[in-house]
Amino acid sequence: MSNIINMPEAVEIAIYSLVLIAQKGSSKKTNVDNIAKRIDASANHLHKILKLLVKRGYITSSKGPRGGYTMKMDPSEISLLNVYEAVEGPLTESKCPLNRVRCPFNACIYDGLFTRINKDFKNYFKNKRISDFTGGKYGS
Repeated sequence: MSNIINMPEAVEIAIYSLVLIAQKGSSKKTNVDNIAKRIDASANHLHKILKLLVKRGYITSSKGPRGGYTMKMDPSEISLLNVYEAVEGPLTESKCPLNRVRCPFNACIYDGLFTRINKDFKNYFKNKRISDFTGGKYGS
């Protein structure tokens, strides 16, 4: 069975990682291996995504045996849309699933379904924050 909507894997990994790092609190570090095990991801792929999140200023990293990642930004300031766009680039709203300029029909046979789905998706991601998923643990 196929899915109509497929979230890019890198976006999922970025969101899950930020939630896990934020759940540790503002002073406790978590490392790549712990996150990779928790979300069942390749440590190498995860490391590349975490480097991007460091570059974007969401988290900080420290090296060494006691190294790891901590939040740099408050999780309440990071929307899921921020994370999506940091990983994939700007989210555009497409009216046509095939991105056609001209429709071969007088009216869209999908009756604007894809426009509504895109708007709902973008609104959800814009209004949800990383802190919404930390269970109130950040800062402890």
